[in-house]
Amino acid sequence: MRNFRSILIFSAAALLAPHTFAAAESENSVPESLRPDASQQAVLHVHAIGRQIYECAKGAQDIWAWQFKHPEAELFDESGKKVGNHGAGPSWTLNDGSSVVGQVQASMQAPMPGAIPWLLLNVKSHAGGGMLNTVTSIQRLATQGGVAPVKDGCTSMVAGQIVSVVYTADYAFWSPKTSKP
Repeated sequence: MRNFRSILIFSAAALLAPHTFAAAESENSVPESLRPDASQQAVLHVHAIGRQIYECAKGAQDIWAWQFKHPEAELFDESGKKVGNHGAGPSWTLNDGSSVVGQVQASMQAPMPGAIPWLLLNVKSHAGGGMLNTVTSIQRLATQGGVAPVKDGCTSMVAGQIVSVVYTADYAFWSPKTSKP
């Protein structure tokens, strides 16, 4: 049986404090490499609260390390209402039935130490006919936490052990300017 444990890397206050969407407020501070092209417009901003799931396994060159498996997060709109989920794929599914699967196009180290990278993703598939139906790009910004534990804890003695590392992030969904969600 696999051993499960959670590692809290960020302050609980970060989750409880009123949230502002960094993706919406500071687009000028986002590096060019993480910006969708000028033919796109942001159609949705959500805040994710969840976990990055890692497994202890042999990686490159037979070195034991925590290998990323998938995210598990809930998505919240600007009013704090749960509007969907984020999971393996990576995928995003909204309560309206629409979903997308993304593929990383660009990545940069997060400005906050101990935070997973900021990303720009291309959408590679759609399902459902709701808000995400026309989305072509996704940004992951304002990340906190989520980084894999230090490799020292992953050895053959705990092979297969799963850890979940709490994280938060803001996601911005982009569609062509001529599209209406």
